Amino acid sequence: MGKTIHVAAALDEIPVFVKSGAIVPMGPDVNYADEKPLDPLTLDIYPKGTTTFTLYEDDGESRRYITEDAYSTTTFESVQEGKDISFKIHAREDHNPDVYTPDERSYNLKFNHIAEINGVTINGTPISAAESLEEYNAAEQAYWLDAENHIVYVRTPDTGDEINVVLDSNGIVEPALGDEDEGLPPPVITDGERFELEDAEMLPTAEGEVKPDNEWKGYTGSGFAKGFKKRETQFSLR
Repeated sequence: MGKTIHVAAALDEIPVFVKSGAIVPMGPDVNYADEKPLDPLTLDIYPKGTTTFTLYEDDGESRRYITEDAYSTTTFESVQEGKDISFKIHAREDHNPDVYTPDERSYNLKFNHIAEINGVTINGTPISAAESLEEYNAAEQAYWLDAENHIVYVRTPDTGDEINVVLDSNGIVEPALGDEDEGLPPPVITDGERFELEDAEMLPTAEGEVKPDNEWKGYTGSGFAKGFKKRETQFSLR
């Protein structure tokens, strides 16, 4: 079922909602598709249960992906069971490697909602922990914990072969759920503007309770307020 969520955001921010378990491929900032090589290929991972994503790639210019099957696909699989978190990069399928294969690159795996990490193995072999983001970015293969934002980064070369990454951690830290409409300013009613009373917040009074309703014999509108006990009623705007 669809749902509308209202959030407050600064003018220079764009709210983004990510489903738990998502695997989101990201690349360098570019102005057009082939401005820079896709290196590193960042996978923004939100571990939850078992999820998969298949990345499709071609040269981005010609129709050879149709005429010569010149494209590649790679399937990623994220598994979270309690405190156990693993990530598998399946062997890349190059459908016509004589015509097209992706450029040489590294993977930058970004595991969200992890506050503590004891170690990381790749294909069963432990890898080194970086002491800083600068050291991590300079390494060919390493991991780094961004403790402030609860993110574990793992860097490793893209060999085209299967890669199994296992995190030794205390599991994911579920993010706090914010209140809907949190931070939104109250609606402003300008002079002469029409306001539907049923959209207002109704506060109980000593004389009874006023509340919105939309059920009345013969009524066909969007709603009304009922419960008034006096001919004269005072409305307060705040």
